[in-house]
Amino acid sequence: MRTTIILCVTIAVFGVFGAWLHAQPGKAFNTVQTAMDRDDAAMLAPCLDLTALRSNIKNREAAKLPGEMPKEGVPGLLGLLGQALADTVIGALAQGMATPEGILALLRGAAASAPDLPGKSPRTPSERLFGQAKTELIGFDRYVVSAPMKGGSVFTLVFSRQGTQWKVSDLEVVKPSGQGK
Repeated sequence: MRTTIILCVTIAVFGVFGAWLHAQPGKAFNTVQTAMDRDDAAMLAPCLDLTALRSNIKNREAAKLPGEMPKEGVPGLLGLLGQALADTVIGALAQGMATPEGILALLRGAAASAPDLPGKSPRTPSERLFGQAKTELIGFDRYVVSAPMKGGSVFTLVFSRQGTQWKVSDLEVVKPSGQGK
């Protein structure tokens, strides 16, 4: 009898912990929406993985640069200087964008580019941006929110699990194929 009680309590504890853990990405997403509506960078800050955001922004922008200098292009030292300058500028861009204030501005800009909601008028910026959003839990440690934007683009907000917390680790506007990057 005692073993059965201990087993039931253990299963219940794991069940409650699992349910709590499963609810955490949605809670983090709601915090981002509330911070966006209140225009509160301090509230948004704990929800951001700034290191991952900077790295992802820098890598995405660096990928847009040509991989190698053309053979007939700018020769040797000048070409290397140009590449180093481009890397520095991209690093500074990522550093400036990946701040709570910068991310908040990006979210508000995305909300301004969100399509009109059919049949209703959004009251808040987050309702406008995420009113038609789809959420998806990918594996054990990624939660992706995809919101349509005007022109067929999609705004993607990626949360990554860090222990028991979920933080925004990437965001991107993906344009439909054929419209470039």
